[in-house]
Amino acid sequence: TMDMMVLKLFCQKLSMVVTNVNGRDKPIRFAGSDVTDFYLWVASTGGIGVGVALMSYMGKLSIGLSADRNLITDMPKLRECFVQEWDTISRELGAKKASSR
Repeated sequence: TMDMMVLKLFCQKLSMVVTNVNGRDKPIRFAGSDVTDFYLWVASTGGIGVGVALMSYMGKLSIGLSADRNLITDMPKLRECFVQEWDTISRELGAKKASSR
């Protein structure tokens, strides 16, 4: 189909995907309870080796990382680099430090 052809074309030219989602400032309710956190990631396909997803919700920013183990062999190090950079940006802007989960 046409959509699969386009997807294949893009995947041949991409090595990384970064996406951001502007979330809500007010809580979302699900099954009668407030949603307090999100876990997110970029679903990868083809040759896409690294995915970074950012989402804000209730004044917090969540970052989800995914990577091909053959390309990024030390995922905890990549995560720590993101946390360090976020802390640097936060310090410069006077915002909260990152919490690494």
